[in-house]
Amino acid sequence: MGSGVAAGATTSRTRLHGLPALRSRLAAAVLAFAVGIALLPLGVLSQGISERELDRIQSRVVELRRLELTAPVGRTFMNREELRAYNRETFFRDVTPEELEATQTLLEVLGYIPLGMNLTQLLLDVLGEQVLGFYDPATKNIYIVSDAERMTPDDEVTLAHEMTHALQDQHYDLRANAEARRHNNDRALAYQAMVEGDAVLSQSLYTLRYVPEALEESVSSPSPALDSAPLVLRRELIFPYEDGTSFVLQAFQRGSWAAVDALWQRPPESTTQILHPEKYRAGQSPITVDLPDLGGALGSEWRELDDDTVGELDLTILIEQYVDRRTADQAGTGWAGDHYKLLRRDRDGAVVFALRSTWESETDAREFYSAYQRLADGRYGASNVQPGSLGGSLNASPLGRPDASWAVRSGAWNHVLVRDGVNVALAIYSDSVGDSIVDSLRPTNARSPVPAAR
Repeated sequence: MGSGVAAGATTSRTRLHGLPALRSRLAAAVLAFAVGIALLPLGVLSQGISERELDRIQSRVVELRRLELTAPVGRTFMNREELRAYNRETFFRDVTPEELEATQTLLEVLGYIPLGMNLTQLLLDVLGEQVLGFYDPATKNIYIVSDAERMTPDDEVTLAHEMTHALQDQHYDLRANAEARRHNNDRALAYQAMVEGDAVLSQSLYTLRYVPEALEESVSSPSPALDSAPLVLRRELIFPYEDGTSFVLQAFQRGSWAAVDALWQRPPESTTQILHPEKYRAGQSPITVDLPDLGGALGSEWRELDDDTVGELDLTILIEQYVDRRTADQAGTGWAGDHYKLLRRDRDGAVVFALRSTWESETDAREFYSAYQRLADGRYGASNVQPGSLGGSLNASPLGRPDASWAVRSGAWNHVLVRDGVNVALAIYSDSVGDSIVDSLRPTNARSPVPAAR
């Protein structure tokens, strides 16, 4: 849920982003640090490979992807240790300490990761394990990890994938587009899915035409860091390659590369549009959701860490983590928009998370409302969840009584849900002062359900 490789950078073998693409969150940490590339296990390249061989691959990709090369693309070889050093340098080049703090706190408060997990080291470990090649929009270079004496079919496929990213960058400016989405994690993840879906499609067509043996020769390699990573990292890593490819493939089947190029003129705005392409085609954009001034309500001691959108993908990942995939998919499908803020009081570390979400129908709102209650039981254990206080008298609210409300406490944490029609508010806080903002999260006006996409 956060940002992560240089904004917009892409890499080879398996791949990474954030809960806010971290902003892949794992937000500013996971997406900005996108690790990119093909989902095929890949070999590595050597300085012994000729420029002529690399130029041949480049020419084939240009012809296949139907985008002209407008400037030379640099190609740099590095060994594994140089790659690790590069990862550390570029990670902190694009992710600030403040973003890392916000991402770490958010993931802990919502329950995506355990308290105290070293998020930075986790991401660097996964990158060091997975990356064999990548394109960096900041340097306009394709970087290749080099050990082998000859190019394998999988290496060629990887280069085709990264060359596609270079062409995308020359025509559509990956870095500027990634930066424009930096503070909307869900939108950043959707954009990353389009970028990777395009490259995976190009890579797949290249493989079928030029190196079909790569489909048979590819061998999985151990990935202990990725296999042991939290669900949010694994799912955000795979999402651009699987769901993004499905999204782009539907466009390609409708109108070849011209239809794919049209996606770049109107990029997807949410993970919902990637997961449900019919909503993209229907022009069903996320609804802008406003939040009150929580800092003013809580007082001057409270510092805002984050102000962003969770989105359908990350909400479903959270529910899946503590309930099951079927419930998660059903609960997330009707997402129409959300907005959250995360605040901390530095003198004692108290935290307040406040989310206002809106759904396509009242049925969808009820499904999320119910699924979150099951999530809390799964996260803490039903026997460890005690009824909580709604603090502030929702029943006496000027807005009237809500359709439904729920409050529980487990250890230091309070969880409060309030449902009004198609809107659901969620507050999580570790200090009773959080009670004071619950009523303000309720919408002040009703909204009609969203027409179903056809």
